[in-house]
Amino acid sequence: MKPFGIIIADHDKPCMDHFQQMIDPLRHFHLLDVAEHARDLWKKIQLQNPEILIMNLSLPGIRGVSGIEKVKQFHPYLQIILMTDDDTFPGEVFDISLTDYMKKPVIQSRFYDSLKKAFYSLNSTHHLSGGRVISGKLEIRMNHSLLFIPFHEIVFIERLNRKSFIYTFQHTYETYESLHSLMERLGYQFFQSHRSYIVNLEHIYKIEPDGQTYLVHFRNYKKSAFISKNNIQKIKHVLSDLQG
Repeated sequence: MKPFGIIIADHDKPCMDHFQQMIDPLRHFHLLDVAEHARDLWKKIQLQNPEILIMNLSLPGIRGVSGIEKVKQFHPYLQIILMTDDDTFPGEVFDISLTDYMKKPVIQSRFYDSLKKAFYSLNSTHHLSGGRVISGKLEIRMNHSLLFIPFHEIVFIERLNRKSFIYTFQHTYETYESLHSLMERLGYQFFQSHRSYIVNLEHIYKIEPDGQTYLVHFRNYKKSAFISKNNIQKIKHVLSDLQG
């Protein structure tokens, strides 16, 4: 899955730098650009076509709520996360369909919660303007048919004997697609823990050492998967971010 592009619009450069540091490790998000004035923001939105805009309500030149309405008018699919420097938002801002609202200072867990809301919204919408169609399901071809498996039903995926086995709570599906090909179409909650495994982070309940690797146990599921020694710290970091 191609990362969702983000533009940050704020006159507070240290804040933008802090946001960039939080975005950089995330596989499904990519910082396209920053803007410190509304006149720069309009140009960058037109040129770069982001999926997500993180914007300060007091951005110079934005003209308050009317400026936000202008953005939504021309870019209805754009996920807007609005920030304020104080504790208040003007009442009329809640009449606009926005993804989320944040008050500064923004801590990491709160920032990631807002990005998750944007991610879920983009994944539940058939977003055609950028050439992307997303449904929150993994599409695979099996026995001359197309199957659509909801992300939340997938426990893990195993590569074995030139096939990929997709384990869900009810069924096991087989495909000749590589893990790399499947991984590109999966959501943020999936992590390639080993060269032969992709795991759904939301179903993990225990990780324990097993020789030179680590064994992953899932809630209400008997089969286990593996994490390579090189990936154990990465998966701990991603799990921490996912849990906020």
